[in-house]
Amino acid sequence: MRLALEHRSRLWGFLMGLSKDPLKAEDLFQNTYLVICEKWGQFEPGSNFLAWARQIARFEYLASVDPGRRPFVIAEMEVLEAALRAAEAEEDGPPAERRDALRRCLEGMPRNRGRRALELRYAEGLPGEDVARALGVSLNALYTLLSRVRKTLQDCVTRRLRTGEA
Repeated sequence: MRLALEHRSRLWGFLMGLSKDPLKAEDLFQNTYLVICEKWGQFEPGSNFLAWARQIARFEYLASVDPGRRPFVIAEMEVLEAALRAAEAEEDGPPAERRDALRRCLEGMPRNRGRRALELRYAEGLPGEDVARALGVSLNALYTLLSRVRKTLQDCVTRRLRTGEA
């Protein structure tokens, strides 16, 4: 259980990224922790605890979502998980350097639909449906757009860290 507590902030952050609601994220974390306790015998020591726990958290979140919204939620979840994997793989520089690189990449981003989608979805915390409606695109098109913007930002951060321009 020490592992669950060590990774609490990452699991809670993952659930917060999905739910956009601190109270719901906390409830989901508690449910996830209970499942981790119940399934502890299935965890293979030496394997990636965070990946295993995140999968449990993912199922807990999906169980809390209206079945009609699940396809859209799964698409958004894939974007978040890809960003998390990329961030975990990017252990090239200290966190402050990565944050600075991301800030600079965001500052250099053109004022376009992609940037507006980021602002509405993550800065303002609007649900995907509302962002899609505001941009006049389908929900699938929004998730495709957000995925492309995330990839562009990831490439920019990686480039800045490699060249020392963080």
